[in-house]
Amino acid sequence: MTGIRSGPSVTTGTADERRAPSLHPLPGGGHVAYRFGPGHAPTVVFLCGYASEMTGTKARFLHRVCAEAGHACLRFDYRGRGASSGRFEDGTIGSWTDDACAVIEAATRGPLVLVGSSMGGWIMLHGVLGG
Repeated sequence: MTGIRSGPSVTTGTADERRAPSLHPLPGGGHVAYRFGPGHAPTVVFLCGYASEMTGTKARFLHRVCAEAGHACLRFDYRGRGASSGRFEDGTIGSWTDDACAVIEAATRGPLVLVGSSMGGWIMLHGVLGG
């Protein structure tokens, strides 16, 4: 993804951000909210850090970079954060890993590039290693 400029000008208020996120139903009720930007493989998946959301600066910036480069991108809110259902206090690394795996399986096809920020890195590894 060379040739893409970085800087403080992360687009806010785009049509994608104004549209309601997609909702992936969870077993036993509730949902995980997510945004998927179409493009070619590999799909870039952003896993937020602790108490962060898919509307945060890093998530939106990565989504924009992927769109400019033509890559598909998935970002989502863990259970209890942002537009997802539930209480944050009830979440665990295990439940958030399950949520991440469920929405990734439902929303993507083909190869992935997983990008984890802080706790999202731990969840990413936990999911890949079958934890």
